[in-house]
Amino acid sequence: MRANVQNITFDCPDAQKLASFYAELVPMPIRHVDTPERVVIGNDKSRIRLAFATVDDYRPPTWPDPAYPQQLHLDGPGLVYGYDAESPTEMALRLGATRLPHLGGGCPVYADPAGHPFCLCFGHPANEQEQALRGLLGGIVFDCFDSPRDLAAFYAELLDMPERMEDTDGWVTIRAKDPTPRDLAFDLSFDIAFQGAKGQQPQWLDPERPQQLHLDIEVDDLAAAENLVGRLGAARLPDMGAECVVYADPEGHPFCLYPAG
Repeated sequence: MRANVQNITFDCPDAQKLASFYAELVPMPIRHVDTPERVVIGNDKSRIRLAFATVDDYRPPTWPDPAYPQQLHLDGPGLVYGYDAESPTEMALRLGATRLPHLGGGCPVYADPAGHPFCLCFGHPANEQEQALRGLLGGIVFDCFDSPRDLAAFYAELLDMPERMEDTDGWVTIRAKDPTPRDLAFDLSFDIAFQGAKGQQPQWLDPERPQQLHLDIEVDDLAAAENLVGRLGAARLPDMGAECVVYADPEGHPFCLYPAG
């Protein structure tokens, strides 16, 4: 059974507006889906796409206030190399981002126009190979309210990402091992990290405990994937009438399983 992250999906008050923000920042100019309720963007470099869903009664995260925690965030969107006329910071602010408090770590933190925090990591390209990295997603980070190591183990098995690049009580980073030729051509360096955090777990579909972001995961064997996530501790959530099935991981973050094709 093979499972891959297909989309990172943002809940927001206006899918069109937030998609336009990330389409220019990352950049991801291709629109695979383009409706008022849902937009999916991508490019020809990253296998992983960004999706945006218009949600009624949207409640933005209030990081670092734990009342409405961030739950997931993008880390280094776009591996932002190669800007010419303006710096990545200038671009993010011009597009409507807001600078957030820097509580440690190597990258400045911003909120997008819908309030989702993201870390903007960037540098100047040393060669043409680094220049070509622009347009790849650096990774995502899960907030963990119980155990980063346990949640890392869940996604490591589901997504076949056994390599632990970092492993501490408060921070774990996983990555794929033995990439296929397709991986080498795309986002080999895409990592998933798990950090200890304070706050309440998401409780989908409760607007007082919103999900903020979730993963759409494409699988080549849906029955085997459901069996695996159930064995690993995921809980089935109500179906929404789409082709996917919805689960909550052991920390409460919703995710969708889609059959490939």
